[in-house]
Amino acid sequence: MKEIQSVYLIGIGGSGMEPLAYFARQKGMKVAGSDHSLKPEQKKILEQADISAYQEPLPERLENFDAIVYSSAVGADHPEKKAALEQMNSLSGKTSSFSSQKAIFHRMDFLNFCMRGCEHQFAIAGTHGKTSTSSMMSWLLLGCKLEPHIIIGGRPLFLRYKSKQTIGSYFGKGNLGVYETDESDGSFLKSEAENRLILNIDRDHLDNYGCFDSLQKAFSKFCFHENSRLLVLHSNLFELSEFFKIFSKKISAEKKIFVFSTEEKSHKIKPYCRGEFTVDKHGEISMKVFYREQPLKRELRLKMPGRHFCENALGVLTLFLAARDNNVFSSYGDLPPIDDMIDILNNFPGVQRRMEIVGRFNGAPIYDDYGHHPVEMEAVLKALQTQLPKKGNLLVIFQPHRYSRTEQFYSDFAKALCLANRVFLLPIYPAGEQEKVGINSELILKEIHSISPNTSAQLLCENDLSSVLTSLKPNDIGIGMGAGSISRLLRSSIKNMPCLEKQF
Repeated sequence: MKEIQSVYLIGIGGSGMEPLAYFARQKGMKVAGSDHSLKPEQKKILEQADISAYQEPLPERLENFDAIVYSSAVGADHPEKKAALEQMNSLSGKTSSFSSQKAIFHRMDFLNFCMRGCEHQFAIAGTHGKTSTSSMMSWLLLGCKLEPHIIIGGRPLFLRYKSKQTIGSYFGKGNLGVYETDESDGSFLKSEAENRLILNIDRDHLDNYGCFDSLQKAFSKFCFHENSRLLVLHSNLFELSEFFKIFSKKISAEKKIFVFSTEEKSHKIKPYCRGEFTVDKHGEISMKVFYREQPLKRELRLKMPGRHFCENALGVLTLFLAARDNNVFSSYGDLPPIDDMIDILNNFPGVQRRMEIVGRFNGAPIYDDYGHHPVEMEAVLKALQTQLPKKGNLLVIFQPHRYSRTEQFYSDFAKALCLANRVFLLPIYPAGEQEKVGINSELILKEIHSISPNTSAQLLCENDLSSVLTSLKPNDIGIGMGAGSISRLLRSSIKNMPCLEKQF
């Protein structure tokens, strides 16, 4: 394929598409794209990076670009996608309105294209924690002076475009690549990385997979892709019957398997890295690390609260050490000692919308978090509980994401939200789905009242966020959670209230 000089992204505002746009621009390509859901602030930021962004689609624009990229979220009836597919048909001899042939990519195929020059690639997978973990792996590689290419579906606080806007990509000077995969549409099965980390597998995206067994089978396929050579797995995966059944049948000498664990349970494969949690008198969590059963001097003590962050950091350390011990970095010079690697991870600054403090009121911190699955939400709320002063209240503003997910998880959402003292439920963010009769935030509200009558819970209108935030007392903690517009609503409320201290 000839070198691509220009690319047009259909659905450019999506979490998986936006970092590809920045990466292509950093690589020197002319970049543009459209997205009917493009927010004004997104459009402004993209254009500051010399990326043309439009809300309304226009097929004629595609004529001016060598390559066209689309995401799974873009329907077949989208006018630009229809024009792109028409171009694909022209390769089979059918008529195309374009004057020249163009490369047409699904998002994951274009990511593979962007990473094609990397000698070694690291792919991060799992139903939770991928963004934070791929960011941590990137941070560690950068800290070891390895200068990787990076593509992440979020915004690590250490990656900025021309030292200004936080973005999810980095065009490195080295020969390594690290990226976040996406299991929601099955596109992670296209990954060409030889080094792979799976953090967890939980019930999610069943609208695509049909059942949990099918999701487990997909992760098994991810493990045994022909390109995979080095696999790092959480020990909990072996407790999933369908995953383990397939895994145990296909395991072979061709695949090098490494396990990380925070449990004492014995498995057929001994942990390469093991962690033991400790909690000090202030509720601060740390982890003692054992590498090949030998204790390390330094402990994992991250800046973000929560066991899940420490556990994911252990996965990153295992991936890095397994790769190092199998000569992946043999041509890159000396690496720092392992204890120094732990110090690098301990200084990881975090990711936008992953337990990110965005403001304070009366001294009470206000967090913004992307959590929109019950398991994620439970981990975050438990982490915040450890930070809660005596006599303080944990206040949550939650925006459910999609009618299908709410229908499937409303009871589990309620159980997780009962970890808070005060709960406010915004209307469901549809994310392009059609409204379903009887599926609404009130389902979650009724379930909360049924599970925990002592939990204060009520429905909330979008215009009333400010009144909720100004009810915070000095010992309280507030958090907005969800994958929809909650972040924009939360930040807008903080920005427009002079009595609130913003931190973004």
